[in-house]
Amino acid sequence: LGAEDVEGFPTDECPEALPDLTRYFSLVAAVLREDPEMYDRLREKSTFTGVSLARCIKPGMDSKGHPMIKTVGLVAGDAECYEVFDELFWKVARSLNGMPGDAPRPEAKAGSSLDDCERLSGPSGELDPSGQRLVSVTCQARRNLQAFRWPSSISKQERRKAEEVIVAALGALEGDLSGEYFPLAGSASRAEKPRGMSAEDAKALDEASMLMRPPEAALVLASGAGR
Repeated sequence: LGAEDVEGFPTDECPEALPDLTRYFSLVAAVLREDPEMYDRLREKSTFTGVSLARCIKPGMDSKGHPMIKTVGLVAGDAECYEVFDELFWKVARSLNGMPGDAPRPEAKAGSSLDDCERLSGPSGELDPSGQRLVSVTCQARRNLQAFRWPSSISKQERRKAEEVIVAALGALEGDLSGEYFPLAGSASRAEKPRGMSAEDAKALDEASMLMRPPEAALVLASGAGR
């Protein structure tokens, strides 16, 4: 962990020649190995916010992977990556989901809402009316903030600004949704907690399974998420 990217494949621009991917087993490596000319078509492109192809494929270039464990090896740095590097992301997504090579693209939905969760229940309004099969259900929702780059590419300054936006939004919640914000230990981003959360706070959150842990996996660190 630190301010800089981990050593390995560069993040600002791709080398002129595609690395030898003979013994690389990620999905992105397989796509580029099958169509090496795609690398030439995309390697000098970048998004409006400056996300390069190098940044996107670094996880797959730094980690060879294992033939029995197919990791993706590709990460988007902002929303525009799916347009600028469309042909690469589409082929990797198609492989990830087991779709045939000639599979048509699914139609994009014009948004969704929490009301869509009702589709998960049956006519009776229960997932398991018998009460004999279902033990528990966990529902998670993740969204990115518009106008901010994503974890693999975001700068320290952008992270601070994103934190301000999120804390302000959470602070406006009332009733059962109100709560207290705990910056990570050692953080100096919040004046009200200049050293971040205390050891006691961290222990309590850990015991409640609510403490965010720093990334450790080499593949995640290669993506830039540990900066």
